[in-house]
Amino acid sequence: MQLLKMMAFAGGEWVIWILIILSILAVAVIIDRAMLFWREGILLPGQAAGFEKSGGNAPFFERSVARAGRADAQAGRIQDRMLFEGRMIVLGSLGALAPFIGLFGTVLGIIKAFRDLAQTGAGHPEIVMQGIAEALIATAVGILVAIISVASYNIFNRRIKEAFLAAERQEILRGGEAGRRGK
Repeated sequence: MQLLKMMAFAGGEWVIWILIILSILAVAVIIDRAMLFWREGILLPGQAAGFEKSGGNAPFFERSVARAGRADAQAGRIQDRMLFEGRMIVLGSLGALAPFIGLFGTVLGIIKAFRDLAQTGAGHPEIVMQGIAEALIATAVGILVAIISVASYNIFNRRIKEAFLAAERQEILRGGEAGRRGK
């Protein structure tokens, strides 16, 4: 109980530091995913749709389908999905949790502001105003981390979905060609 009181009376500054560390984690995951997607040709819109025109420079999923053949395509896509969706849970989780962490910091900051007011007396409202202003920074940082995380998560998920759809189209096209050749 004493530890909780100490944490509350310390204010929300330590929560802001946690959010800064989490934002660095988010940026690291974004860079990691962007590099992987760029290297495999699925980062930019429309890259996954150009397999028929691109030949050997096709995006990753489409190349794996073309190499693996119809029988192994499903297993290859599962492995590919695991590769590309790796670490995405970090962005999704940060997007969901960062505002709450920021709000927690704000609550702690307001507790500290009222404690400071109680210690100095009612004649100093500027102490409360300064404490509340500092406390709200935690919410702002939490929302900023969430916006960056959710936006990146959505962009990456869209690219993965586009790449898988393009791979499935390619598998259908190759299956249709093989069926016509077999007749």
